[in-house]
Amino acid sequence: MRNTATIAGLVTIVALSAAAGVSKRRTAIVAPKEDVTITFSRGFVDAGPMTHRTTEHIGVRIDSRSGGVRRAILRASLPNVDPNAIVRIDGITLRALPVVIDSRAEIGAMTLHRIEIEVPASAPEGALMTSIVWEVETP
Repeated sequence: MRNTATIAGLVTIVALSAAAGVSKRRTAIVAPKEDVTITFSRGFVDAGPMTHRTTEHIGVRIDSRSGGVRRAILRASLPNVDPNAIVRIDGITLRALPVVIDSRAEIGAMTLHRIEIEVPASAPEGALMTSIVWEVETP
């Protein structure tokens, strides 16, 4: 039996024309009645003023209450795709539908993932705010 948890809007990408503070709080989300939890090293990524490309790293930890599971499938998507920006995790371009980020994500370990935000030079100036939806599926 597979167990799937969808964790929505946990990592928010903020790119503004002026730099804002970066939260150092950790974010932990428990899906109701689910066996898995996801903990992030921080709840949002502040890209600050952008020229064309910025890269940030975020830690993702998956835990399972059952204890018998060692691996999971980690997916991510963008619920609101901004046509003026490209968002990648570990080189994988995010879209509206979930894509696999790690097909063998280790349970119980914090894993670093690279978030890249690319804005073409032709894009109009303005704020970019989007969220990443994370999904975990355990066997």
